[in-house]
Amino acid sequence: MVAKFTQVFPESGVDDDASPHPWMMVPRQAYNLALLVEPQGLRLSFDSSFVEVHELPDAEAVNRFGAAVLGKIWRGFQCAPEMVARGTAVMRESLASCLAASAAARALLVAVVPRRTGSCQVRAVDGQGALRAALDVSVKEERRYRLAFRFVDWGLDPAEWNTQDREGPVRTSRNVSELHFLLARVNTIFSRQVNVTFSQASVSKVGIQRHLTGSLMMSPHPMPRNAHEHHLLPHRDRTAGVTVFFVHEVGSLYHESKGSDLDAIYVHRHGILVMEDEVGAREDRILAHELGHFLQSRHGVLEGHQHVTGAPNNGHLMFDNSSLLSGARIAKEMANRMNP
Repeated sequence: MVAKFTQVFPESGVDDDASPHPWMMVPRQAYNLALLVEPQGLRLSFDSSFVEVHELPDAEAVNRFGAAVLGKIWRGFQCAPEMVARGTAVMRESLASCLAASAAARALLVAVVPRRTGSCQVRAVDGQGALRAALDVSVKEERRYRLAFRFVDWGLDPAEWNTQDREGPVRTSRNVSELHFLLARVNTIFSRQVNVTFSQASVSKVGIQRHLTGSLMMSPHPMPRNAHEHHLLPHRDRTAGVTVFFVHEVGSLYHESKGSDLDAIYVHRHGILVMEDEVGAREDRILAHELGHFLQSRHGVLEGHQHVTGAPNNGHLMFDNSSLLSGARIAKEMANRMNP
């Protein structure tokens, strides 16, 4: 078996399929982990001005790493002492799980701790200095954005009821109590793979006196002026990067005419994201997919360095049909677009 670096767990900030070598995103304020498969007789070489690399072959090494690094990381977040202790304990538990995974794979657990931002390479070389495996590393500063949330209750004019597939007002079934958990799951996707974090801005309920079906059209042309400006723009939070509108249903004439449905849509030029109640995939992935557009990422799946629309999704977050998302994987090229 050939020596290689690989991810410990899926969606953890290591792209096994990156070319020419596997790639790791390391948050400037934390660290990341990888496995070195077939490590026997190899030593690690790296630029110590960019990163520290810790080999963690056993529980004793994990404990030493925890004592030297984890508390320092949490203190860097300027948390209260009890939060430092709790966070350090959680990280130790996570490291123990990673160590178990490395033992199952007969691999060496490797921790990469940043010293400054930039790119470098961790190299596994043999006794003659020949390269046997390489891991490209990008240390990225954290980017933070604020999300506002609007819970929409729309009503129809009586004259419109006969043209709609429902009667009376319709409101979203989502509620404010869901936001904390949803935002936490979205942040798990982005913080581990891109070092982007979203925080909550304003939250409110709004009434819109028009059904949105047919107004949010997916086409090369701008959306009709009255669809977004008249109905949505007055309710957006101009202090937030994105205002998320939760609605009962998002209709799209373009998609319905092709026999499919639209779970959510992001209108880039106005920072508006509309998401319906019944989505075809996990709601955190749907929301993260649309936020990926906010972060300048396009649809498609990457094959090597090629952007391929319609390729098998393989768990990619930016797969071109968000209702079929089977994972939230962010490849190297996508990550570098989201957080250059």
